[in-house]
Formats: sequence, C-alpha cells, structure tokens
Amino acid sequence: MIQEYDYTRDNLIKLGFYAECEICSINDVIENFNNYTDYWDVDKDIIINHKQDIIDILKTLPNQDYPYTELYELIEAHSTLDNFIKKI
Repeated sequence: MIQEYDYTRDNLIKLGFYAECEICSINDVIENFNNYTDYWDVDKDIIINHKQDIIDILKTLPNQDYPYTELYELIEAHSTLDNFIKKI
C-alpha cells in the first residue's frame, strides 16, 4: 500500500530524505529561533535584539510547515520578512 504524506519539513525528516539539521520551516525557526541566529546574514546581536519582531512576522506568513533547505530561501520567499531583515 502506498501512503501519502503532505510535503512538510517534518514528513521529509520522518521519511529519511533529510536530517533535522539539513532542513527548516517557518515553524521550526519560530520554535528554535536561538539555533538560527548565526544564519541571517546580519550581525547576530542585531538578530537577537529583533527576535520578537522577526517571530511576529514569521507567525503571519503562510505555509508554516513548508520545507526550506536554507534559511535564506525562507527569507527570500517572503517579502515582508526579507524587507525587514534588509532594513535592520
């Protein structure tokens, strides 16, 4: 029997396509924000100082479980977040 799965970060990990450290989603970044502070292409202290602003933006974005292989892909896919990061 073939089982169907939604195309989500967690399912791709569950099925063995990726390890947890190889893929992210909006929900993953929200839940584990401190693990991502080095990957924003902005000074880590600035990201930490704007943590809640960034999380607030992330919570408004669609497709919270969609998988991204790099954080920059997630940022570039959402203009609200991309513009905020460029502004800070």
